[in-house]
Amino acid sequence: MQKTELRISERKVEEFLDLHIKVLKGILQGKGFEQIREEYEGEFERLNYLEVATKYLSCLSFNEKGELKAAYPLSPKKTDYHISVDGIGSGYACCAVDALGAAYTFKARTVIESADPSTQTPIKITIDPENLETEPYSDIVVTAPKAIPQKKEGETFDASVDMCPQIGFFESAETIPKEQQELVAAISFEEALKHGRSNFDIKILRQGFKEAVLTLMTLYQKGSISEDQFIKTFLENTSNSILKSLQSEQLKTIILQPLVAKKVFEKVSPPDSQERHLRLADLGERILKTFLD
Repeated sequence: MQKTELRISERKVEEFLDLHIKVLKGILQGKGFEQIREEYEGEFERLNYLEVATKYLSCLSFNEKGELKAAYPLSPKKTDYHISVDGIGSGYACCAVDALGAAYTFKARTVIESADPSTQTPIKITIDPENLETEPYSDIVVTAPKAIPQKKEGETFDASVDMCPQIGFFESAETIPKEQQELVAAISFEEALKHGRSNFDIKILRQGFKEAVLTLMTLYQKGSISEDQFIKTFLENTSNSILKSLQSEQLKTIILQPLVAKKVFEKVSPPDSQERHLRLADLGERILKTFLD
């Protein structure tokens, strides 16, 4: 790819998001991933969907056997967070925050059914993005990990494994077991809802996809930047409230290390610098090319 002036194709970003929503709707309608893939085979290929979604945007996550384990915010397998989305279907979310965000992904009334894992008290929440009442859920809290797990060099951060198991509903902060309180923080229902919306509202997803391409474009145009410059660029481009709240080293763990491990970026060491620098690898250039005019 010659270093000429690059322009993002708004149309391709929009088409990519539309395809991801089609995949999510298929899951809620009870379709298997391979069935969905066959149904939209042409779009999968034209938009390089699997490569982009798994290796850069982390919309999809697969296990070692190649089986789908997460299509955010949904889980293709049963979890403790059952959701029913008006006009689409029912299925499961990956965690409590994902469940709260689903209504904003589909712009539809969504009923969440879960339970307090300590007391087994049923928890039922209705999220209507057009007319939401939060008062009935004011006692409910959501747990979130206090620390981001550290990953070894070359290891990939996987939210479905490294974070989702700790993000759950409790009927109140008092029912969280003492031994668990050392590992997780209890956040209010309204705060958890805000995080769910900031992660999965369809408008924010659209913007997030565009921001991710802008980050690739910045790195491509500069040739190489230091790891700290990358994090600065990422924070300038992202509107995700959760990511903005994290420290630089945490972002390196959950954003940078996976992109290096997946070979979207490669590390380079300029002779005049002690800092580790990054540049786009061949995979990164292919992903960027997917979204250009």
